Amino acid sequence: MRSNMENGNLVLYLEGRIDSVNASQIEAQILSALETEPEQPYILDAHGLDYISSAGLRMLLALIGSGHGPAEMRNVSSVVYDVFEVSGFTRFLKVKRGMRELSVDGLSVVGSGAMGTVYRLDTDTIIKVYRKDVSQDIIEREKKRAQLAFLKGIPTAISFDTVRVGDQYGAVFEMLKADSFNDVIVRQPERTEEIIDKMIALMRTIHRVEMAPDEVPDCREIYLNYLDRLDMLPVEAAFAIRSMLTEMPQNCHTVHGDMQLKNIMYSEEEPMLIDMETLSMGDPVFEFAALFVAYIAFNEAEPENSIAFFGLTQEQSTAIYQALLEKYLNGSDERKRKDFIRKSTILGYVRFLYLVSVLRIDKPELMEARIRHAAEMLKELTAAEDHE
Repeated sequence: MRSNMENGNLVLYLEGRIDSVNASQIEAQILSALETEPEQPYILDAHGLDYISSAGLRMLLALIGSGHGPAEMRNVSSVVYDVFEVSGFTRFLKVKRGMRELSVDGLSVVGSGAMGTVYRLDTDTIIKVYRKDVSQDIIEREKKRAQLAFLKGIPTAISFDTVRVGDQYGAVFEMLKADSFNDVIVRQPERTEEIIDKMIALMRTIHRVEMAPDEVPDCREIYLNYLDRLDMLPVEAAFAIRSMLTEMPQNCHTVHGDMQLKNIMYSEEEPMLIDMETLSMGDPVFEFAALFVAYIAFNEAEPENSIAFFGLTQEQSTAIYQALLEKYLNGSDERKRKDFIRKSTILGYVRFLYLVSVLRIDKPELMEARIRHAAEMLKELTAAEDHE
């Protein structure tokens, strides 16, 4: 029986048939695989399983009864799933249907982020292909967050299918022939101000929506977790940032968390959010921290990054970020405005360092320079704060 480790979980792969001839042999192979860590949860992958008889079901029932049952059974074909459902197994064993397999070869890229890349599948649909280390559980979590956002009145796309793309997972969304806000600006730069105004209106809509404390993660906790992973920061800077985060009051209003222009689709003149993995709650400074990463931080050591990622020059990216700040803060007094910009810049560098140094989302040859620069900027920004 083939096995491997996936995100800390032991995965055992079933193949062919499980019937009265081989059920006891399969059981012995499963128990043998568990000998080193008998208490460890494991997953049965049924992608190669064509048939299971009542003898196979009794074998699984015996494993469950002895405390050696799987945490879940995944990639189950429709035929085998029907057997589990009719027999009642789905009531006490987590069984996931198999996925259809798709290819993204030759497809155009809509957007890219920390969790994966979005491709246009056809005129009506897009597919988000997740990084290889992203599990199905994380994908299901993003789908649930998108559903929650939709029910709260936030315009977002809902996934209707989870698929396999090689050895990665993907989620398919209906997009109704939509382009992204970024596509519009690249093709029609004269519409930049119009698109920025629509983005500000969408931000205000999102930031007015309230969540219950346990519905989505708190941005403060997310960034404190980032901070815990950044061992390159001077002690004084890390302490100042931690204090800033812990002193921020709880804010249960929604934050998208990665609201760059490629993550806003323009469907029939209506904006629609995608990439809902980062959905959270907190102060709007966290929204602008992520925008700072996309439009400022990644371009500092590599000005051509903006052309490669957005199809926009560094000057255009900087102007977009500055315009978003000015329009969002319009009407705020100078003290509040300065505090907002300072916090979003500090938090932006924290997120940037996490993406580059922990998730390693960068070109290897640029990592050291980026990490050194961002750490130095945080040292300067937090020191300047102390002297105000």
